[in-house]
Amino acid sequence: TRMLPELEAAARQAEGTVHRAVALAALARARLAAYAIRRTDQGRCAAAAAAEAAVTATPYEHPDHAGYALLAAATALTGPDPRKEPAGAWLEAAARHPLTTPPIRVRAAHSLMLLRMAGDNAEGACRAARLAVDELPVLAWPGAGRADREFRLAKATDVSRDAISVALAA
Repeated sequence: TRMLPELEAAARQAEGTVHRAVALAALARARLAAYAIRRTDQGRCAAAAAAEAAVTATPYEHPDHAGYALLAAATALTGPDPRKEPAGAWLEAAARHPLTTPPIRVRAAHSLMLLRMAGDNAEGACRAARLAVDELPVLAWPGAGRADREFRLAKATDVSRDAISVALAA
């Protein structure tokens, strides 16, 4: 929380530059961490505003756009009154983003799957599960060594487990 004034100043200073989105995302992450400690609506709303501004400041064609959308979804789902519709839209966009990294797409699709299951949308959860599972072969590229592939797939075991649960619930 001591760094918030410096991060706010950095975001203001980056206005009109290519570094604005990075500064806003750092500010959003810090505000989200501060919200976890203090639980103030002001902190949560400020985190959401910074995250949404980071998404807006980044062209869709940029690989970081999906990561900022994932952050915006996290801020939207935080707190006592989660905003599920915009979070779902950001998660879906991140899960389908063609230029971002596979781990970002998997995390976004997995989060979308859980969000839709929580909302009793089994069909939507199945589609999101399919997005997540379709990325698993990319995470464990056959050209990588066996130990690396096993490590990467082990990090994604919750995705497979949850996708199976979604399929059984549908």
